[in-house]
Amino acid sequence: MQEVQMTLPVGTVIQDRYVVEGLLGQGGFGAVYLVRNPNSGRKAALKELVDQSKSEHDRFMVECALLERLNHSALPEVYEVFQDSHQTFLVMEYIEGPNLEILRKQQPERRYTLDDVLPLLSPVVEAVGYLHHQIPPIIHRDFKPSNIVVPTNGDKAVLVDFGIAKEYYDDATTTAVRHCSPGYSGPEQYSSIGTDTRSDIYGIGATCYTLLTGSPPIDALHRTTNLASKKKDPLLSLNEQVPGLPRTVVEAIQQALAINTERRQKTVEEFWAQMHTASPPMPAEAEVNTDEYLASGAIPGPSIARSQRKRGGQAAGSLRILLFVVLGLVVLGGIGLSLQPYLFPRQTAPIAATKKPTMPTKFLTATNAAKGEAFTPLAVNYMGTLQDLMTNQKGNLQLVGIKQNGQVIQGDFVDSQIQGIQNFSGVLDTSKHLLFTVKLPADQKPLFFEGTIRDDGNLVGNYCQLDQASQCVGEYGIWSVTPVKK
Repeated sequence: MQEVQMTLPVGTVIQDRYVVEGLLGQGGFGAVYLVRNPNSGRKAALKELVDQSKSEHDRFMVECALLERLNHSALPEVYEVFQDSHQTFLVMEYIEGPNLEILRKQQPERRYTLDDVLPLLSPVVEAVGYLHHQIPPIIHRDFKPSNIVVPTNGDKAVLVDFGIAKEYYDDATTTAVRHCSPGYSGPEQYSSIGTDTRSDIYGIGATCYTLLTGSPPIDALHRTTNLASKKKDPLLSLNEQVPGLPRTVVEAIQQALAINTERRQKTVEEFWAQMHTASPPMPAEAEVNTDEYLASGAIPGPSIARSQRKRGGQAAGSLRILLFVVLGLVVLGGIGLSLQPYLFPRQTAPIAATKKPTMPTKFLTATNAAKGEAFTPLAVNYMGTLQDLMTNQKGNLQLVGIKQNGQVIQGDFVDSQIQGIQNFSGVLDTSKHLLFTVKLPADQKPLFFEGTIRDDGNLVGNYCQLDQASQCVGEYGIWSVTPVKK
């Protein structure tokens, strides 16, 4: 993985009023510096846009516009936005202090107690509620311990890093790739299904899970892949790891981490109220069966069941988003209809003015007679490109010798940047979405691919590297291949 280099040396003076004192952080598209105003002596965080492409510039300006209008004690204040030498900068309040990920690792057993977690997170959860009540709502989309700073001056925690925040419009989808953090992002953030305020609820639930157990929940992509293969949800039970937690807390976090967005709490306030509700401890042996819990829609606990019944009207909107994706109006694949029991609840009413895409006659459907399910047959060979968004490098990609048995697919993977031919295997669902993993040599991390079959027969989607815990890390990007004609 290629890292962004520090482009502003210590001592650099910008517009005669900001002196660079150090590097606070860096990412794929920019860097954040600690600067000081020599006149006032005030420190600030200066965020620089390194990639000057129009799309990234526009995204950066959206971030600035979002932050400038906010006013909350648990959110950093934006001082100004300006351009200098064809570079764009955002100057904001510098919150001095360690983040919760650092502080967590300093705790006994590298985790907090519930009595510590609730007051620590209260101000930032309140800030998320403040964001969600904006018109239109603002989604942070990167809630995690390392983005929560506890000021050294004794003030309450502050939620930082709005690099991927966006305004939420009810009928819009999100087409950006990999705007997420492994372990803390729901599956919808890895695809083009679309995010809404419940994506932040997943992040808050995952943060509570991490602070209480000492390790983040297993990544949503791995959970989704297991569920697609009819395997058990690998998410470890909270009460098995931390015996003695109140039942309401275990159930609230479990619901917040639902793969299906509709089965999460409706609002941040609802989740936080459940976290504060007193109840007897859940016995360690009373493990929550997460795969059945997600598939059936059975929500344990009367208060959670009541909140679930209020959401029926939102199901149609979620299906409209999914069909919108399948129609080919975006190129990045979501999670298919074989996962509908996990990602979307059953529909109670037909969706008006929505057509199912017409499949070209040259792509006839194969039928799994045993199950009565129809799967689109893949071509034997594909050729195309794979683009690493971390380094902005593009290479050639081939999927060859593909064998298909119903929903199970396998074949050979050839990438111009990887020596030799590698094997891949995965699943294809009845709505033309596919998930597969490429096994690489022992010294390289495997690759996880997600995509869809477009109506023209091309396969398109996004990918990432997987670590030993099957969480997305390091390299990520987009891919597209075309069938090779015989």
